[in-house]
Amino acid sequence: LAIGIPASLTPVHILGVLDSNFPVEDGDRIVGIRNWNVEIDRPDVRPLHSFAVWKEELRSFEVIGAARSDPWNVHSEDGRAEEVRGAEVTASVFGMLRVLPLMGRTLLDSDEVIGSPNVVVIAEDVWASRFGRDPDIVGKTIGIGRTPHTVVGVMPEGFLFPMSDRLWLPLRANPNDYTVGTGPDLFVFGRLADGVSESEANAEIATVGARLAAEWPETHTRLRPEVVSIGLQTLGEPASGMTETREILLVQIFCLALLFVACGNVGTMILARTATRVSELGVRTALGASRTRIISQLFVESLVLALLATGLGIILADQVARQFARAMVDEIPYWIDIGIGPESILLALGLGTACAVGAGVLPAIKATNKNVQQTLRLSSGSGSVRFGIFTTLLVVAEVALSMGFLALGVVLSISVVGSQRGDLDLPIDQYLTARYRTVWVDPTADEAATHIEDFRVQFKTNQEELRLRIQAEPGVRRVAMGAQLPALGHPSRPVEVEGDIATGDAGRDRIAMARVDVNFFRDMDHPLLEGRDFSLADLPEEAGAHRPSIIVNASFVRDVLGGGGAIGQRVRYAVREGQEPEEWYEIIGVVGRLGVNVRNPARDAAIYHPTGSHEIHPMRYLIELDGDPNAFVPRLREIASDIDPDAMIQQPRSVRELVDQDRMIEGLASLMVVAMSIIGTMLAGAGLYALMSFTVSQRTREIGIRSALGAQQSNVISTIARRAAYQLALGLVAGCALGTWMLGELTTDRAMPSVSTPLVLAGVGVAVVLMVAGACLPPILRGRRIQPTEALREG
Repeated sequence: LAIGIPASLTPVHILGVLDSNFPVEDGDRIVGIRNWNVEIDRPDVRPLHSFAVWKEELRSFEVIGAARSDPWNVHSEDGRAEEVRGAEVTASVFGMLRVLPLMGRTLLDSDEVIGSPNVVVIAEDVWASRFGRDPDIVGKTIGIGRTPHTVVGVMPEGFLFPMSDRLWLPLRANPNDYTVGTGPDLFVFGRLADGVSESEANAEIATVGARLAAEWPETHTRLRPEVVSIGLQTLGEPASGMTETREILLVQIFCLALLFVACGNVGTMILARTATRVSELGVRTALGASRTRIISQLFVESLVLALLATGLGIILADQVARQFARAMVDEIPYWIDIGIGPESILLALGLGTACAVGAGVLPAIKATNKNVQQTLRLSSGSGSVRFGIFTTLLVVAEVALSMGFLALGVVLSISVVGSQRGDLDLPIDQYLTARYRTVWVDPTADEAATHIEDFRVQFKTNQEELRLRIQAEPGVRRVAMGAQLPALGHPSRPVEVEGDIATGDAGRDRIAMARVDVNFFRDMDHPLLEGRDFSLADLPEEAGAHRPSIIVNASFVRDVLGGGGAIGQRVRYAVREGQEPEEWYEIIGVVGRLGVNVRNPARDAAIYHPTGSHEIHPMRYLIELDGDPNAFVPRLREIASDIDPDAMIQQPRSVRELVDQDRMIEGLASLMVVAMSIIGTMLAGAGLYALMSFTVSQRTREIGIRSALGAQQSNVISTIARRAAYQLALGLVAGCALGTWMLGELTTDRAMPSVSTPLVLAGVGVAVVLMVAGACLPPILRGRRIQPTEALREG
C-alpha cells in the first residue's frame, strides 16, 4: 500500500503541478494567453502581433503583459562577469503581479520605447551576491553584456518572474517593425478582471482570434487562441495537461491497477487471517458481540495498517519528488513546488481509507456472513468462505509482472555493469566540456545591435578565436567543437541502406548521429581508418541546406553494413509510413570508436555530419587538459568574456562527472526496477501464502481424516498446494510472454546490451519460483503437522 497509494496519485499530482499559480496576491487570477498551432500541435512562440491586439481589445483582463527569458552576462565593478538568467518584460508585468520593489522603481511604459536609456531592475539575491547590498545601487551603472544599464530598482526576495529570472530589462518590440507571424519569442500573461471566469475569457479571445484569422489568413488560420494556466503556458503543454489526453488516462489506469493489486492482496491476506480466527470470532459472537462490532474491529485494524502505509508512502514520494526537482532546477520554474502538497496528502488519506474498506470491511463481511454455529464450523471444511476467480487472476498478474520487471531489471543491471567496464577510447578524466553562447539583440529593439547575418559571421569568428586562444593556453592538449561530442550523449534515429545490403533490420535499430565541425577529427587527433576526412567543400554555400557527405564509424560498418565496403554506400534516415522519404547521404570515410555510447560501448554505431561552426549556437567545446579539468573553468570564462563581453560559458563540467552522473541515473533506474520486481514477487508470494494458509485453515479436518486413513505426505501436500501451483504456473507462462515483449522492445535501444531472452527468462523464472516457494513453505509445513486427533477435536 505504501507503494500503491502514492503511485496512484502521480497523474493527479502532475496535473496539480501544471495548474500551479504565481506566489503573489490573487495568483490564481493570473493566466497564460497564447496561440496554439493546430498543425504542429505546439504553441506559437511568436505572438507579437496577436499580443498587441489582445492588449488593446480584450476586456476580460485587467492587465496583459509579455516576457521572454534569456541568460545574460552581468559585469560588476571589479570586472567579473557572471551569467544571470534575466527577462525582457513589458512594464505592465509588474502591475499584473502587484509586487512593489524593495528599492527604487519598476519599469515604466516609457522604458519600452526604442532609443530610451537602458535600464534594469535586479533581484534581491543579485543585489546581495554581486553588489554586496550596496544601499546606493539604484542609479548606478552595471554592464549587461557589452551594454551599460542603469539600475532603477531592486525587487524583494523571492520575486523571480517568469521562470527563475533575476533581472528585468524593458521589452522593446514594436509590431510595426516585423511582418505578421514574426518577432521575438514571447510568453504572454494576463490578470483576469474581477468577476470574469477563465471560460468567459476563452470565449472572448476565440472571437478575437476568428477575426484575426480572417484578417491574416496566411499566418493565423492554423492558430487557436486560448487561455490556460501559467503552468501549461510556461511549460508549453497542451490544454489537456499532457502531450496526449490518452497518455494521462493510461498512466492513471496503470497506477490505479497497481493500487488495486496491492489492495486486493491485503484483502486476501486479511481474509485468510480472519479465517484462522474463526474460533475467536465464534466465541465472541456467542458472548454477545454483534456482527457489526466484529466487522468494525477488523476495519480499524486494516485502517491503521492503511494509514501507516499511506504516511510512509507520502514521505517517500515527497523526498523523491523534491530530489527530482533539485536535479532539474534549471528547467522547472521557481513557483512550481513538485513536492507533495496538502491536496495530494488529503487525497492519499482518502485512498488509504478506501483501501481499508476494500481490504478490511469486505473480507470481514464475507468471513462473518453466517450465524454463530456456522462460524464456529468455519475451519472444519464447510467451505463457507472461498477464494474465487478474482484471487486467481490477482496471483497470476503478480507473478507475471514480477517476471517481466525482474527480466527488465536484469538487462538494465547488465547495462550498468557493462557501462562501468566499457572502453570509450577516450581519457574522460582529462576532458572538460562547455557550451559557448551569446545573446543576439534584435536591431529593431536596439539601434546599436547587428543584423542576424552579421551576428552569425561575428559568432563564427569568435568561435574560432576562442578555440585558438584555448589551444594556446598552457596545459591544453587539444580542443574540438561540435553539437554532439564524445561521451556526452547522441540523438539516434533508425536508418536504411540503399540497395538493402544491411545484414539485419537496420530500419529498427536506432543509430547515433552527431553534427561536428569539419575539423573535428583532426582536432581530436583521431585519423580515419579509410576514406577521406571532411573539408569545407562538404559544406553547402547556403546555411542549413542538405549535406550529402557523412562519415561513419567502424561499428556502423560492422552492425549495419555487415562488414562490407562502406565508401560510396548511401544511407538515409527511415521515416514513418506516409511521410516523404529523406535525402540520401554518401559515406566518404570511416573512423574508429570515439566514445559514442557511454551506456553500451559494444553498440556504438554512429553517423557524423559536417557542419559549419556558425550554424551551431550554442557551440559545445571539448577540451583535453593535463591537470584538473574543472580548474580551467575560470580561465575559460575569462577568455570568452575578453573576446566578447556578451558571450557566456554554460554548463562547464568535466566529462568524468557527466559520465558518472549518467551512469548513476541508469544505476538508480535499474535498482528501482529490480526493487519493484522483488516487491511484486513478494506480493505474489504473500498472496499464495494467504491462499495456502486459508486452505489449511478451512480443510484442517479433511487433512486430519485423510492422514488418519493413511494418506501419503505427498497427497497431503498436493491437497494444500495444488491450486497455488496452478496459479504459479499460469503466472510463469504469462510472465514469459510479458518478459519476451518487454525485452524485445528494450533491446532495440542501442544503449541496451544484446542478451539471450530465453536464458534471461529462464533464470528469472527460477528466481521467482524459489522466492514464491519460500513463501508457500510455512503453510505446507503447518498442514503436514496436523494430527488426526487434533483435527477431529477441532471439528
